[in-house]
Amino acid sequence: SASTTGFRNLGDRTACFSPQTRRSQLAPLPHMAEIKPRGADAAPPGYFSLWFSAIVPTNKLAHKRRLEEEDLPGLMETDKVAAVYSSFQSSYKATPLVGRALRPAVLRLAGVSAVLYGLYVGCIVGGPLILRRFLELIVEEQACDAHAGNGTLPTEYGLSCDERWFGYVLAVILLVTRIIGSFCLSHSEMLMTRAALRARSVLMTGLFRKCLRLSGVHESSTGQIQTLMAIDAEVVLMVAPVVNMLWSAPVQFVIYLVLLGLLIGKALGVGIAVMAFFLFVISPQVSKRLLKIRREQLKLTDQRVKVTNELVQGMRVVKLCGWEESMKSRLLAIRSKEMVKIRAGRYITALFSTLLATQLLFVAVGTFGSYVGFGTLTG
Repeated sequence: SASTTGFRNLGDRTACFSPQTRRSQLAPLPHMAEIKPRGADAAPPGYFSLWFSAIVPTNKLAHKRRLEEEDLPGLMETDKVAAVYSSFQSSYKATPLVGRALRPAVLRLAGVSAVLYGLYVGCIVGGPLILRRFLELIVEEQACDAHAGNGTLPTEYGLSCDERWFGYVLAVILLVTRIIGSFCLSHSEMLMTRAALRARSVLMTGLFRKCLRLSGVHESSTGQIQTLMAIDAEVVLMVAPVVNMLWSAPVQFVIYLVLLGLLIGKALGVGIAVMAFFLFVISPQVSKRLLKIRREQLKLTDQRVKVTNELVQGMRVVKLCGWEESMKSRLLAIRSKEMVKIRAGRYITALFSTLLATQLLFVAVGTFGSYVGFGTLTG
């Protein structure tokens, strides 16, 4: 009959979208048929590129069509979840502490990243020193022009007028240090990100396996477990770019203080006082308030995720009993409280970012204003 034929045609049309249909049986799109998949040309595991050129073919391919799994470059064997989690399990059995068990997976990458970041810091610190010597050379050149008839400089200068080529050497050294510092910073962040990805994959895998074992026994709710896997494990990846600042910031602080002390003398005390006010008075208060709001927000997030899961799992009961509006009002009440905490956290974060951005301005104004004032008083 006509109805039977219609249903048969409808079944033929929907069969192409069924999971049993293989992708090879579907005709490729015209713009996709001309592009060769990059699976065979992928970079071998362990491939290292100074210019990060291994990802360039993938980026070019992404501009032409949607990327598939076989188009992505291969992972290093040491970065795969199975290898990393196996190492974590063996270490965790020996020392049942998560931090110590993660060391074999991330310590080597973090160590190399720290060395590269130290080279970057050295290049950054060397830049002002080279510029200072460059300015001194300009003064010497001006003195050479003033004493052109003598052919030599006064005794307070160290170079003769015949050594002007040293300025070109300083320019080349400054360029090289900037290039080396840029490479060191890029590869340091890449290695630290790899270490963070290893740690995140280990934590998420461990949490998932733990939840499977303790399902229905542990006191933690579904919302808390999902928050741990989706939010708390992601914090490791977010913190990775600034880990090297924990040890390099004090070193840079001391070096810059010494250099400033040699240049401006006692006026540096005013700048240190302004900086100490920001670091030890304002920053701790803002951080405490932000952490308190963050803890309260996470509690509300756990409640919201728990109620959402209960709603999805018991959708038939909710529909049967007509509890849609009740569950909706319950979710909106939790969400409104959560939004209040998020809004307060955003305001405090914006204030803290503004203070960090203006801190250097206040320090510079206080330091150089005092330097001018002390020079005027002593003059």
